Amino acid sequence: MDKSWMDEDRHTEKYINGVNFFVQFAFTHSAKGNTILCPCKNCVNCFWHEASDVREHLVCEGFVSGYRRWEYHGEESSSLRSFRDAHMEQFDEAEERDDLEEGYDELAGMIRDMRHDFGDFSDVEDEGCHNEHANECEPFQ
Repeated sequence: MDKSWMDEDRHTEKYINGVNFFVQFAFTHSAKGNTILCPCKNCVNCFWHEASDVREHLVCEGFVSGYRRWEYHGEESSSLRSFRDAHMEQFDEAEERDDLEEGYDELAGMIRDMRHDFGDFSDVEDEGCHNEHANECEPFQ
């Protein structure tokens, strides 16, 4: 995200447009009701204000020194984003594996049912066949 506008003089159009972008970003990612933490030099991310007040503070006072990654306004660090993405990928793979195993279990059950419909009870674990086709089990043992 380009933040070069933060280095501009506060009365320039580029800076004011950047402040408007920041306020919109902050309200999208970190608002509490109709307020956000104000990152101006006086409020230093300690006081909640409405959009118009935050804009005014940032144009009149500027951002608190060093606030380049908007961590209090919903911007993730690149390392956190990489960590999250890696773990989500692992989660997705595990979920796919679970779905696949579940599909195999369902398929095995359907095949077993079909075999039973045709009289094949070779997968029955008991010595005796305890089902409605008990008399059909004898020839297959």
